[in-house]
Amino acid sequence: SYLPADKVQDKSKPVDMPALTEALNKDWVTLEDDIVLLWASQTTHAAMHTHQSPNSKLNDGVFKLLLVRGNVSRFRMALILLGLENGSHVGMPLVEEVDCCALRVEPKQDGAARIGKNVADGELLEQGPVQGHVLPSAFQFFFQPQQEGATTVGSMT
Repeated sequence: SYLPADKVQDKSKPVDMPALTEALNKDWVTLEDDIVLLWASQTTHAAMHTHQSPNSKLNDGVFKLLLVRGNVSRFRMALILLGLENGSHVGMPLVEEVDCCALRVEPKQDGAARIGKNVADGELLEQGPVQGHVLPSAFQFFFQPQQEGATTVGSMT
């Protein structure tokens, strides 16, 4: 489920998130499908050669959700993953991009067992619901002009 960005009037403030045990309100959109890739991003690049969200803008209060759903072939998935290098995956068949301010992921259940795996930044998460929201202006960056011969620039607070 996700809270579409157009349902949030003031994106400069965090949204009020319900507890994981609470139901979501009517503004949230719920997708009940097999999702093989979900990537929430606020920046254009995850690494120098990973342009996963070319339409992202800093400090706009929005996550771009990259979604690949359903029965995708290995060949198609390989093309999508290769497209991450230069952003060409956006607009490919089976690739969706959604603007949202918050999301909740709840794995499918088969009886008492949950199906699939949740991974965040390469780390396996405990199986169960996960949610998050944009924290506008949570980080501030200050940079100084690079001086001749310097190998690093700026600082982060």
